Amino acid sequence: MTVPNWSTFDAIAVYEPGISVNGSIPVDWIDRARREVSAGADFEAFISFLCGVNPVLTGRVPRPLLRVMLRRRIPRAELQQNLTLMPQALNEYTESGRLDDQLADYREVTAAILIMHGKERVGRRDVALVRLGETIPHSETLAFPELDHVAPEKRPGQIADAVLQFFAAHAQLGTDGRSQTRA
Repeated sequence: MTVPNWSTFDAIAVYEPGISVNGSIPVDWIDRARREVSAGADFEAFISFLCGVNPVLTGRVPRPLLRVMLRRRIPRAELQQNLTLMPQALNEYTESGRLDDQLADYREVTAAILIMHGKERVGRRDVALVRLGETIPHSETLAFPELDHVAPEKRPGQIADAVLQFFAAHAQLGTDGRSQTRA
């Protein structure tokens, strides 16, 4: 992994980052989803994605039933947005898998980091976030027990307040006394 020049930033805030540790982010579904996207079956790729990233819950639901549930539960515009984003999601998850077990590289981060997450779940992904927080020298973790993974998009206010407070607390003052935070 090429480590970015972390000194460029004074503070960084992330919400449920896609860091995989010891396979905490499953990637065995990606090839199937890529074939489905290539065939123009974006909805099927979305189902493969949901089953793949959440094998304990969504992955146990039969695909025919999941098709019906998703079409009824997700508003049309939101579903269309998810389908449009499938190619980018595949690239993101491919990178998460490729960089799995590169946790030690995060010791190089010199910026203050705020690692935020939603509802507590006991799973491999949550363990990865804990390990990330333990690895980054100047990190803090903030939980939003009433929010879920898509909260930054659907309920951004609470998260925005926390981010603003974090950045304000970590702003560097320049020689003119003005904030120089570059995050």
